[in-house]
Amino acid sequence: MLDSTPHVFLLKKIVSALILPPISLILLGFIGLWLTKKHPKAGKTLTALSLTTLLILSLPITGKPILVTGGSPFGGRPEADAMAEALKQDFHAKTIWVEDRSNDTAENAIYSAKILKQRGITKIALVSQAWHLPRAIKLFEQQDLAITPAPTGYVTEEGEAIAQCLPKASALNNSSMALKEYLGTLTGK
Repeated sequence: MLDSTPHVFLLKKIVSALILPPISLILLGFIGLWLTKKHPKAGKTLTALSLTTLLILSLPITGKPILVTGGSPFGGRPEADAMAEALKQDFHAKTIWVEDRSNDTAENAIYSAKILKQRGITKIALVSQAWHLPRAIKLFEQQDLAITPAPTGYVTEEGEAIAQCLPKASALNNSSMALKEYLGTLTGK
């Protein structure tokens, strides 16, 4: 059994801080400076390596482009527009492509694939609800895209056996989502 005392927790945090950047690279730089007295070439190399790595890791390099997909089948604001806005405001995402014509997952895949292929992209990480991802993967693969699944929003059960047997509103929602996914799988949409 793992010891979960506050001392062990604190020790883990300290060790992690010392091993991970930036502290590890700063310490490595100081070791390099210290080494320059007896081993100038090795010390300078170690110092330069640690400072260069620290610089590279601190650059705000824009990540991979993000494509959001989802229309507004019942009118109003497309889902993709709301997702793009949240990504820009909350995560400062810079490169966001918006597909806002689709009405279902099959159309998400068709219209997204067109945008991606125009930009020479055929390999993607597909982010979706864990319960929805198996069907979405099939539909996006049908568009000749290589998929790396990136599930989110897992549904979990309560731990107590008695609680698992009691009716609850959330179970209706979970059942509804499962039936929708099953129906979507059968129809290919």
